[in-house]
Amino acid sequence: MQKIKFFGSRTAVVVALCAALAGCAQYEVRRAFFGMSKDDLATATNKYSQTFEKDASVVWDETVKILTDDFSARIYSQDKKQWFIVAYRFDKAYPNVIDTTDVGILLASPQAGKTEVTVFSDNSRLAGWVSEELFSVLAGGEPKQPVNPVIPQKEYRPTKKLKL
Repeated sequence: MQKIKFFGSRTAVVVALCAALAGCAQYEVRRAFFGMSKDDLATATNKYSQTFEKDASVVWDETVKILTDDFSARIYSQDKKQWFIVAYRFDKAYPNVIDTTDVGILLASPQAGKTEVTVFSDNSRLAGWVSEELFSVLAGGEPKQPVNPVIPQKEYRPTKKLKL
């Protein structure tokens, strides 16, 4: 007598493909494997923009330096031709965030000598904090780190001794 296989390799592939392409799951699957893209900016609800009186290449260099040096973040994708940066690991500068939460930064130069910087993320608090700090430093200010420190917890001490 032969055993019937319900989950053979073909079935598993078909089920995985259907799950990956079903509804909004395709967005999450693409982000999980390929990361954030410029297209995510169009659908982002948490985005902040500001224009600076600087050339795009100067703003690019300053932004990379601020992310890596001041925020201790890691850049895992940067495309200077499209003026797009994706960074993560903001947990050292902003402790109340998961280290894998990514932030996209897009630069646009509408005219010579002016650069618009747009910051976006799925985490509204992180996007707001990064944009506020980044825009402040790009404007000539100093970074305020850490802006949101982890509040130390009190050590628990029982009031009564337990008898065992």
